Amino acid sequence: MSVMNLFRCLCILSLMIFLGGCYSPHEIHIAEIDEKEWNVTDDVEVIYENKDTVTIHSINIICRYTEQFAYDRLVVGVHFISPKGYNWTDTVGLKNNAVEKGGYYEREQLYRDNVVFPETGRYIIKFTPVMPENNLQGISAIGINVR
Repeated sequence: MSVMNLFRCLCILSLMIFLGGCYSPHEIHIAEIDEKEWNVTDDVEVIYENKDTVTIHSINIICRYTEQFAYDRLVVGVHFISPKGYNWTDTVGLKNNAVEKGGYYEREQLYRDNVVFPETGRYIIKFTPVMPENNLQGISAIGINVR
């Protein structure tokens, strides 16, 4: 093997190791909603199965909406329930940044950063709309992306 071929192999191997170290698995958990009516009394629930109590994560909220959504911001209550029953609730506003008409739009926004899930098991995340009208139109899905 020539020196040049050896050098190429080492460069490719180094690149593969570097890119492999940058790999960050994503887990997207999303629940479909009837886009014609999301009632404020109806929680939408997603489940996150945690197996890792060491890795630091970011949690993003994902929302898919249509042009039927009449507001510039979706405000939702986010209620987490840990495997051992610990609860916490936040209120989050997701800006509607659609500029075109027609079709579906997706918005992903950082919810929490530098999160370590301290327990293995099933985390339940419930979303509830906190909006002026009781029957919200134009939201077709909501969920989380754990990075």
